[in-house]
Amino acid sequence: MLLTSPLIVTVGLSLTIPLSLIGQMIIDAQYSSAVYWVGAVIMFVSFIFVNHEESKDEDGLVLASL
Repeated sequence: MLLTSPLIVTVGLSLTIPLSLIGQMIIDAQYSSAVYWVGAVIMFVSFIFVNHEESKDEDGLVLASL
């Protein structure tokens, strides 16, 4: 948590909701609607996007400091 930005940590913590659905599917055989899965996909895509943008910013800062 100390090595990443607060934005990445917040988006990463919000991934616990879609991941809990996968746990419910395995443990209790409870399934959700397609709307829930669309929201889960949006969360995963946003996490990947934020991580990618953050790594580009860090690479730019390293190159600018040289």
